[in-house]
Amino acid sequence: MRDFWAFISFYLIASTTLWAYDAEIDGIYYDFSGEEAIVTFREKYNKIDYKGDIVIPESVNYEGKEYRVTEIGSSAFYGCDKITSVSIPESVVRIVDWSFCQCSGLTTINLPKGLNYIGMGAFQECSGLTSVVIPGSVKNIGGQAFYQCTGLTSITISMGVASIDYAAFSGCTCLTSVKVPESVRSIGHSAFGLCENLVSIDIPDSVEYAGHGAFDGTPWYENQPDGLIYIGKDAYKYKGEMPEETDIFIKEGTKGITEEAFVSCEGLTSIFIPKSVKHIDYYLFRSCPGLTTINIEKGNSFYDSRDDCNAIIETATNILIAGCQNTIIPDDVVRIGDFSFAGCTTLTSITIPESVKSIGFNSFSGCKGLKSITIPNSVTEIESSAFYYCRGLTSVTLGSGITSIESGAFEECPSLDSVVCYADIPPVCDGLSFVVSPKQKCTLYVPHNSVEAYREARIWKSFTEIKDISEIETSIASLQGNTEEWIGIYDLRGRNISKVLRKGIYIQNGKKIAIM
Repeated sequence: MRDFWAFISFYLIASTTLWAYDAEIDGIYYDFSGEEAIVTFREKYNKIDYKGDIVIPESVNYEGKEYRVTEIGSSAFYGCDKITSVSIPESVVRIVDWSFCQCSGLTTINLPKGLNYIGMGAFQECSGLTSVVIPGSVKNIGGQAFYQCTGLTSITISMGVASIDYAAFSGCTCLTSVKVPESVRSIGHSAFGLCENLVSIDIPDSVEYAGHGAFDGTPWYENQPDGLIYIGKDAYKYKGEMPEETDIFIKEGTKGITEEAFVSCEGLTSIFIPKSVKHIDYYLFRSCPGLTTINIEKGNSFYDSRDDCNAIIETATNILIAGCQNTIIPDDVVRIGDFSFAGCTTLTSITIPESVKSIGFNSFSGCKGLKSITIPNSVTEIESSAFYYCRGLTSVTLGSGITSIESGAFEECPSLDSVVCYADIPPVCDGLSFVVSPKQKCTLYVPHNSVEAYREARIWKSFTEIKDISEIETSIASLQGNTEEWIGIYDLRGRNISKVLRKGIYIQNGKKIAIM
């Protein structure tokens, strides 16, 4: 009986979702809100009701009350491939997500002059649509709005449009030319990607940001000369093979630097970024092993390279978003950003200061030269794939504050033979946190009172050897000279020692050392 009522409840919920309209008037379905009527669907993803030429009125009367039609609702005409044209009244100000998605028979659409919103996928895969005029009242063209409109030969983007979102016109294979008005400030990733016949693009200097792949796969991009390509005031992408020992000076007046602008530029040795830049994407220097110098011009309000750290720090958040082999992480950085050191194969050591709270997604992935890493007590979370494919990594020391190690954090680290964890409570691990690391040869050292907890904890119990931290093999060393020069030294509580060391027992590379 319980299963029967569960089924009935599910059926009622599903029915409410599928038949969610308030009224049908002259063959069109509506929802009502206040004084407004919203065109909606009879059945979600229905493909049979609407066909031919659709005329939407400016207002409808329902139960003696007049409602102004202001919106084409989500999925209202989704998949209605027998619609040939739609007349939209001037009263409509919003065409929301997926409204006309997959209306492949639609050949004509006139957007009202007062329209201010075109949602995600609104006209996606309307392959019969040949031309469209987007009025200036629309401030943002939504993501995938005209994605794979393969019959589209002409688009007019009117003055007033401020942004073109991701993949908005991607895959419009019949487009040959586009004029972007001076009102546009940003063009999203893949916005015109794979428009394989797009040979002419008029882009004004008003564009301050262009997302990665915005014009990839177009003849226009292929015809650009090798070197750093600028789109408006955005440093978009380095095209071609970069010569060895290349120094890049981003030109003054540049406002943005696109994600992946310098990916796999193995010849890049230094980069200078002017104070005019106000937007820098993550993922900037992945697989740039020769990069040694990063410099943000002083006076930049958004980013800095404080203390000559050879890194890009987001000033307002103190997040490190890009580093290189010579980076010294400042002691006020709170997060190591996503992909910040990814593919830096020449990085052999790095000191993470006590100010850092989290290690970002893929932050050190592919750093094959990294031999050991010590995570200070301040860090609570190591995110997915943070040290993925660090194949030279032999030892990891985790501070007492660590609570979470996400999927793939130490995946493909086959040389790892020592993990020291100072957390009294076993951190929560994903099943893939240490995958492919030969745990049968990797010894786990944990606090004395926590050994049994680790032996019973998910993932941690798979380490065949779990020992008390006090059993770590002691290596007696006498450090001579100025001890301020030593890095990667931690006390027995996992705290980074950055000042002159006193005599005592410390941890370096997962092993005890004695300062005599």
